[in-house]
Amino acid sequence: MRWLLPFISLYICAATAGKRTLVLVDNWSIRETHSVFFRTLRDRGFELTFKTADDSSLALVKYGEFLYDNLVLFSPSVEEFGGSIDVAAITNFIDGGGNVLVAASSDIGDPIRELATECGIEFDYEKTAVIDHLNYDIKDQGKHTMVIADSKNLLDAPLIVGSKNINPLLYRGVGMVADPENPLVLSVLHASSTAYSFFPDKPIDDYPHAVGKNTLLVAALQARNNARVVFLGSLDFFSDEFFTANVQNGMTNKKFSKSGNEDLAVSLSQWVFKEKGVLRVGAVKHNKQGEKEPPQAYTVYDMVEYSIEIEELKDGQWKPFSGQDVQLEFVRIDPFVRTTLKNSSKKDSG
Repeated sequence: MRWLLPFISLYICAATAGKRTLVLVDNWSIRETHSVFFRTLRDRGFELTFKTADDSSLALVKYGEFLYDNLVLFSPSVEEFGGSIDVAAITNFIDGGGNVLVAASSDIGDPIRELATECGIEFDYEKTAVIDHLNYDIKDQGKHTMVIADSKNLLDAPLIVGSKNINPLLYRGVGMVADPENPLVLSVLHASSTAYSFFPDKPIDDYPHAVGKNTLLVAALQARNNARVVFLGSLDFFSDEFFTANVQNGMTNKKFSKSGNEDLAVSLSQWVFKEKGVLRVGAVKHNKQGEKEPPQAYTVYDMVEYSIEIEELKDGQWKPFSGQDVQLEFVRIDPFVRTTLKNSSKKDSG
C-alpha cells in the first residue's frame, strides 16, 4: 500500500501580533477611568481607536478586508451595536482570525451575553453579581460583591496569566460558567469555594447560576484558527481604581499594598493579542531513514526521519522554541502514526 506524505498536525499559532485595535466603550469616561490599562497597550505599540458601542459608523470590514486586528469590548451594557457591527459580525471577525477582549459587568446586555454563548461561555443574568461573604474587600459597601480572588485560583499557564505569585485580585461583576462540552474554553480564574453568583438584593430562593469554584471570573478561548478571545465578568477589574487599590480582607484583615489586577491584565492582554504564546515554523525536512531526499511517496512500514524548525515569539523577537511536547501525526483518514518529537539543541529546531 502506498501513501503520500500526510497532513502534519502541530496546532501551532503562526500569526504574529497585529496592532490595529478597536476599543468600544459604553461612554467616553471609560477612557479616563481605565487610562492605565490603555496606556500599557499604547506603550507596547498598539494603535487604539476609541468609539462608543452605538456609533452609527462602526464597521469591522471594508471592501472585504478587516480594518482591525483586535477588538476590545468595554461596553457591557450595550443593547445594540451601531453601524454594521452585531454579534454575527464579531463572530465572523473571530472566524477570520481576529482577537477579542471582553469585559462585562452586572449591567450586562444581550449582545455581550450572546457573544459569550457563541464562544462556549454563559454569563449570569443582568443585575446579578459574584458574592463571597468570606472573601470580600474591606471597602465593600455591605453586599460583599467586591470579591477578593486568590491568585492561586489562576490557571497554571504562565503564557496566559504570567506569574501566579502576585497579590490577590479585586473583582466586582457578573459570574460565568463554561460549557463543559467545549474543549477549547479555558477556565483562567475561578472564585473561591465560598463564592456564588446571584442577585445581591434578593433572598436566595433558587439554586444560583454558579456556586463555588464553578464560578468563573476569567475565561479564555483559542479557536482552531488561532483566534483568541478572553472574557471577564468585571469591567472594574481593568479600572485605575482597582489597579492601584490596596487589598484588605474584610474577615481576616489581611492586607496587601496593591492588588494584582494590573499584572494579570497585562499578561492576559499580551496573550489575547498574540504578543506571546506564538510559534512559527521554519525549515521542514523528511526522508526515509538512511536517505537524504524525500521520496515521492511512502509505503507502510517505511522508517521515516522528520525534522522541523520551530521558533517562539519572546519580547518581540523570534527565539528557538524549547518545548518538549510537540507531536507529529501521519494521517490517512485517521492518525496512522503519532509520536512526540525530540528537541534538538544543535540548532533552532523542535
